Order: sequence, then structure tokens, then C-alpha cells
Amino acid sequence: MVIVGDIDVKQMERRVKKILSKIPAVKKPTPRPEIEIPAHEEMYYCLATDPGINYTTLNVITMVPEPSREEKNTYAYLKEEILIRCFNTMMGKRFAKLLAQPNCPLAQGGINFIPFKRGYYSYQLGGMPKPGQDEAALRTLLMENERVRRHGFMAGELEEVKASLLKELELGYRARGEVKHDAYCQVMRDHYLNGAPLVADDEKYAFQKSLIPALTVEDVNAKVSEWDTPGNKTVVISGSEMAWHLMEEEVKDIMAEVKNVEVEPYVHERAVTGDEQPLLAEQPSGSPVTSERELADFDAVEWTLANGVKVVYRESDLECNKLSLKAYSPGGTSLYDLDMLPTVEMAVPLVRACGLGDHDAATLKRWMASKGVKCEASLGELNEYVTASALPEDAESLLQLVYLTFARPRIDREALGKVMAQRLMQSRMQGRNVLQDTVTRLQNGCHPRALLKNAVYLGKVDLDKVGQVYRERFSNAGDFTFFITGNLPAAELKPLVEKYLGALPSTSDREKWIDRGVRPLRGHQECEIEFMGLPTSFVVLSASKEMEDNIRHAVCLQALKSILQTRCMNVIREKEGGTYAVNVNESVVHEPVARYYLIVEFQCDPSNASRLKGIVLGELERLRQQAPTRDELMMALNSIRKKEGEARETNVYWQEKLVLYYKTGLNQADAREFEEVVDKLTPADFLSFMQSFWKDIDLTGVVFKPAN
Repeated sequence: MVIVGDIDVKQMERRVKKILSKIPAVKKPTPRPEIEIPAHEEMYYCLATDPGINYTTLNVITMVPEPSREEKNTYAYLKEEILIRCFNTMMGKRFAKLLAQPNCPLAQGGINFIPFKRGYYSYQLGGMPKPGQDEAALRTLLMENERVRRHGFMAGELEEVKASLLKELELGYRARGEVKHDAYCQVMRDHYLNGAPLVADDEKYAFQKSLIPALTVEDVNAKVSEWDTPGNKTVVISGSEMAWHLMEEEVKDIMAEVKNVEVEPYVHERAVTGDEQPLLAEQPSGSPVTSERELADFDAVEWTLANGVKVVYRESDLECNKLSLKAYSPGGTSLYDLDMLPTVEMAVPLVRACGLGDHDAATLKRWMASKGVKCEASLGELNEYVTASALPEDAESLLQLVYLTFARPRIDREALGKVMAQRLMQSRMQGRNVLQDTVTRLQNGCHPRALLKNAVYLGKVDLDKVGQVYRERFSNAGDFTFFITGNLPAAELKPLVEKYLGALPSTSDREKWIDRGVRPLRGHQECEIEFMGLPTSFVVLSASKEMEDNIRHAVCLQALKSILQTRCMNVIREKEGGTYAVNVNESVVHEPVARYYLIVEFQCDPSNASRLKGIVLGELERLRQQAPTRDELMMALNSIRKKEGEARETNVYWQEKLVLYYKTGLNQADAREFEEVVDKLTPADFLSFMQSFWKDIDLTGVVFKPAN
């Protein structure tokens, strides 16, 4: 047992002894098994086919025994962990560059050294070939592996990774007081169960700070020959039973061929850092703050700039390493007719793939990585958004990226074509995404605007109009409100806001989203869908109701989620043994109308799907007819109070509450009202909410089952 928290240790020890000492000791405990995978010199080959899979995967796996518990309790093992991270990161960068090439036969791919199961790691070459390119894809994976085996990594590659690791180390150490209790529990659990090292923060920081700069490419290169051995190797190929696949002898022939060909060393292109290459060639002039008002309920301030842009800033030291920005403007995809939807919905991801300003996407990605800055635009049904984050000391870089996102989008027709080709290929290969799209479409009432993201959808995207749509959504910053939270004095942030956000293009035009009537199906709906490639049935119950938007209803919905989750786990998993996990989730959609959602999902044997779905509905009916026990409700409310307290210690909580307040006028950050609701809520109050929620509920039950 691991207990972490702000507790009196001696008092907690007495309580644990008092409670747990009553449990009788097991006389003959079953030893925890240590499963050994037999070593083998010859290569194993496995071909797995399924009529429902429409893509192929290739994997070459070499099993590597994990260090013993004694070996893990050493500084050498801590160094080993760092070397593994270096290897995986550098190989990931190589494959990112490779996969971006249009003639690459792999749709996805990589080489990794990762945990396999307790006692073992796996050195794994894996990928998904483009249609009809299985042989070329396998050869590419083997060639890249042979390249790193023969020539190793370049010093420049490692220096970039070391710089990133050192920055991450410093940030982690700076924020060590913000580590969640669950993270400590996880570390201790791994220590006792798997022998993972348990090292004090100060000691680990000091060791890694001295270790990382001293690492050499020879250190990393030596690991490859240790991991990629001739023995303990298995080739696993999976795909459609209707497709052609590489057979064992063909795989062996390709492997032998690659071993005997010339392989050139990797050519490393040094990443340009943010300090070496400025993001903006010319600095904008900006405009000043013309009015200012305090938001006492949120401990925030609102600035209105001369160009009409509104900025809300909440200075906070809750997360010392982070400055966050979120901006929104009403409109979204709702402003466009149905025939334009594919183009509109794809506009932002397509433009994102082109880069910003004078920088293409690859250059921009490296620049952002060197500074640790993130910035991304997105387009929803009712609003458009820009989100960004950075260290407080990189606030200027963050605002420069935001400036470019609005003022200087980059439209590259060649890049647009490449991304569309990749999306089309992925749409034919990712069946799970189609399943999720189907769930979303059903939850949206099969509305004509709830489109499946398949090849037909992508074929309707008009690349000639992508740039126009993007500019329509992001060319008027005066219609946006910006919310910034973080640990930076307002006096330092304000001139940067004036310089960059004050320079954004704007007009006096103000838009409002259009309610297109996208709602769940009315009443109770049931359907079964046969889905190719599913190993089990997948059950989704989606219940929703339009209700008054307030803190009391939100707390009751969270309590319903908690109580139902516990009951379903007790009945369906423990008593019936019907599924490993039942996921119960709740959410509130505030626009265009307030609608409260409860969603239950689980996987099970197809023969049990209807019965287990009936059990869930039975528990919901019980909660409608009979109030939960006081203990049930108190357990749920204590959990809600704990989560609310933890959430209030994060910047994202305050940012989201501010956004909601500006959109709807609802202050869900009111701690006094929240505590009053939680303190006074009774089982009878909960029953009243449940009866109101369940009356005339819109309920859709879907069972996805494997197709024969």
C-alpha cells in the first residue's frame, strides 16, 4: 500500500494498522509468476489475417531481457534509461523526415526500444506500408536499421537531444513541488512491483545534470548492437486475408539482401534555433491599451486595445513553468453551407501543414521545438480558436507565433496536395477512426452536417478555397477575445500584448454563430451495426437532455457519473465478469443551448452485449426511482470536491472558466456557490435531479458487433 498526501504520518500509520490488521494473513500465498520467454536462435515468422482489416502492418521484433532488480538499483541503470530516450528520440526524428518524403513506401513507421512485458524489452522495427508497397516498406525499415547499425548517430543529432533533455530536466526540477500525488504513487508502485529505482528528486537531478552533457554518440551507438541481436527475433505481419503478404522466405531474402548492400551514413541537418533565426523579419508597431477593467471574481484584468482586440490576463504562480493563451471568436463552421463543409473543416489543418510567414512547416516545427513553444489554430462548429503555450520567459516568442497565425498564414499549394494525399491514404487504412466518426454522427442525430471523415468527404475538399476560408476565419482579430494565464508580471506582459496583439488586423465587423439544429436523435433509439475488424462488441449508450445551465446541475451530473461508474463496475465487471472496464463520462455543452450528456462505453463478448447493456439501463432506472444511499452520495461528492480543488490549482481551469463566462455569463468558478451546493446536496435532491434529467431523455444505444 502506498499513501501520499498532506497527512500526519503517525496518525495515518495507526489507522492503517487498525484497519488492515483485521484482515487475516494468507497462509499459502500464490507466488507472483515470473514468465520467461524462451530464447531462440532461428527467426520466428507469424502472419495474422482478418477479413475486416484493410491495411497491413509489418513488425520485426527482437526480445531483450530486462536488467535484474539489483542492476536497476544502480546509477548505470539511470544512465541506461537516458540512453534509451536518446535513441528513441533520434530515430523518431529520422523517421519523421523520412515519412514526409512523397516517395516513401511507409504510411507510418519507426524503430523503437520499448518495454514489452515484465522482464523484457523489445527492439522493434514497425510500420504500415502504403497499399501495394509491402516489400519496399520492409526494405526501408531494414535499411534504416542497417544505417544506424553501421554508421551510428551523428554528433549533431545527439547534441540537439541533449539540449532538449537538459531543458526538460531544469523545468521538471523547477516544478517539482507541483507533482501530483498519483505520480508519486506510480513511481513507488513500479519500484515495489518491478524494481524500478526510487531516487530522491535532488539526487536524480544532480546525477542527470552531470550525466547528460557527458553523453557521447558512442554511448548510444553501442546500445544498438546490444539490442539488435541475430537471435530472439520474430517477424509479425498482419493484414487482410484477401491481400497478398510477404511470406517467410521472402522476408529472409530481403533481410539477407539488405545486409549486403551499401548504406550511406545519415545526413543530419542542424536545426536552426530560435535565437539564431528570428521568427519575424520586421517588428510590428502595435497599438496601445485604451481601456482596462478588473474582473474581481476571477482575479483577472481585461485590456481593450486600440484595434478592438480584447485580452483577459490572470497572473498566477499556480504553474510556474507555463504561460497559456486561448483565443476564441464566434462563427465556426456554422457560417458555411453544407456543400462547403469538407473544405471549411479541413482548412485549418491544411494551412497548418504549410507553415507560417517565411517558414515552412518543418522549419517552424524545429524553431518551436528549440524554444519549447506551441501554437495552433482550430475551427469548431460554433467558434474558431487559437491556443498557445510557452515558458513565461518565452512570452514574446509565443505572441510572435500568435501574430503570424493571424497576420501571415502561409498557403503552399504543393504542401496542401501532399497533406491531402496522406489524409486520403490514412482514411482507407484506419478503421477505428471510422467507428468513432460513426459514434459521433449518431450522437449528433445523423444530421446532414455531421459528416463521416472518409475518402468521399476528402474528395470534396476544394484546395483552391482553403486559403480563402482560413483568412475569413482569422483575418479579423477584433472579433476575438484572448485569455492568458501564467506566472508573468502584468507589467511585463502588457507591452508585449500591445506590440503583437495590438498589431493584428481587425475590423469593426462582429459575427455570431448560426444554430443549424445539430442535436441528438429525439427519444429512445436503438441500433446494431456490424463493423469489419472488431475483435469484440463495442457498446455505446449516449443520454442527453437540455437543462438550465448552473453549478447545481453540473454537480448532480458529476455525482450521477460517479455513482453509476461504481455500480457498473461492481455489477458488470465484478459480479457478471462481462467486461474488464466500463467507462462512464459526463459533459456539458453550453452552446447553442445548454445540454447535459451522460455517456457509457464498454467492450464485451458479442453474445453478452444486449444483456450487459440492459444491466446499465437497469441501474439508471433504479437511480430514477430510488435515491442512492447517503454513503454512495457522500463518496461521490467527496470525489467531486477533491477534483475541483485540484483543478483550481491549474491555469487551464481558470482559463476555461473565463472563456465560459465571456461566452455565457455563467461563473462556474464561484467557490462559495460550489461548496454550498456540495455541502447541502441530499439523496432526495439528487433523486429530484435524476427524475428531471431522465424525463423525456434523448437516449441512443448503439452496439457495434464484429461482422462475420
